[in-house]
Amino acid sequence: MKAGAVPVLLLLLSSQAHAQSSELTLDCRYNSYLDGKKDREQKMSGGFSAIVKMQNEKGGTSSATVQATTTWCFDFEGTFNDLQVHGECERTIGSAEKVTATITINRITGEFDNTIIRGKSYEVFTGQCTPAKKIF
Repeated sequence: MKAGAVPVLLLLLSSQAHAQSSELTLDCRYNSYLDGKKDREQKMSGGFSAIVKMQNEKGGTSSATVQATTTWCFDFEGTFNDLQVHGECERTIGSAEKVTATITINRITGEFDNTIIRGKSYEVFTGQCTPAKKIF
């Protein structure tokens, strides 16, 4: 083995031992909205953008963050697997109202579900995410 090959091999092995991460920017469009208090579903337009960061840690654990321009919650923390990314967020609005939100994005189809719980009511937004294209 050549003398230069050993440092290169060690460099490759050490880079594989560290965490692997990936980042994707998404353009998500709403399809429907469910008002749980009124038990009524309706079509919805509009959307939000999201930056999904996924990281495989040494030892087999995985973590994900979703930064999204959604209503009430903007930073979701969670996990991912081959099929989906899931994150949760909690906020306090004003002095007492607690808001809990989840977002789940299917990694194969791009379908998403964003559930928001405020007090005794809840809302569910569904739609489709696609990779975002840079405008400038």
